[in-house]
Amino acid sequence: MERSPTRVKDKETDRVLDFIFNNAMGSPIIFTAAPTLAQMKGNTWGKYSNTLYLKFADGKGISIAGSALI
Repeated sequence: MERSPTRVKDKETDRVLDFIFNNAMGSPIIFTAAPTLAQMKGNTWGKYSNTLYLKFADGKGISIAGSALI
């Protein structure tokens, strides 16, 4: 999830919003090819084929392969 370019005037609210944007996973990305860990930003997740890819704030990531639902 990326931070909005608009900042709020209240510094306390701005710090809370920064925390949310830095720690939220955001919407899933539909990849056009299998991503590498280096290609993904922190706190992102997405799908390619039947595999989910997740990269966390600490830079670590996982992939989870599954079967398509019918």
